[in-house]
This record gives sequence, C-alpha cells and structure tokens, in this order.
Amino acid sequence: MINKIYSLGGYRFDSAKSLAEFKTQFPDEWETVKDSPLKLSGISMSYDDFSDYLNSLQNMPDICLAYRSDRARGHGLYTTLWVDGLEIRGIFGYYESDNIYELVDEIDEFISQSKWVGMKIRQNYCR
Repeated sequence: MINKIYSLGGYRFDSAKSLAEFKTQFPDEWETVKDSPLKLSGISMSYDDFSDYLNSLQNMPDICLAYRSDRARGHGLYTTLWVDGLEIRGIFGYYESDNIYELVDEIDEFISQSKWVGMKIRQNYCR
C-alpha cells in the first residue's frame, strides 16, 4: 500500500484524520500554520510496493539517495530515498553498513525489477 504524506508549515500528516487530530489537539500550533499551503512532501510504502510504484510512473523518475554517517555510533548510514522530489519512507532509513555502494546496488536491484531498468540514481543534494 502506498500512502501520501503531506506537509503543512513543517508538520507532516499521512491522512486527513491525522490533520484533524492535529487541529484539535494542538490549537496553538494550528493557528500558526493554518494559512500555510498543504503540499505533497513524500510517500510511504513497503519494499514490495516500490517497483510497482516505479512502474506506475509515466516518465523516467529522478531518483536520488541522500545519506550521512552515524557519528554517534561511528558506523552505519542514515539514508533517505527521493523520487521526483518526494521523500520515500518505509524502504530505507538506517543502513547498518558504511559501504554506500552496497546500498546503491540494492536500489539498482529494485529499479531493475521495474520498467526503468538501467537508469542511474543520483547521490546526495537531493532536494
């Protein structure tokens, strides 16, 4: 299942229900953001849905992988995958290896299961 994530003034919502709950539970914060534009900022999905999502796109997507090292532990990478400027959640997050090439290979494997076989992904500077 693919769920859209919307942002409003720095807050993120994955459903109309979560937006309504925010409005009633945090009225002061709501007053500061209520006139901000609600915009699509990301998508949440599972591994199994990722290649189906790629196949649903009409044009070749711009896929970008952002990552940074885990300095607190001294090992591993925090990663974020972006497709056409939207953050993809639920697939990658913390990657326990320092070898970014293994992660890129894993993403390439997902892409090879879609109609976009052979396309390359960009790294960092994703927004």
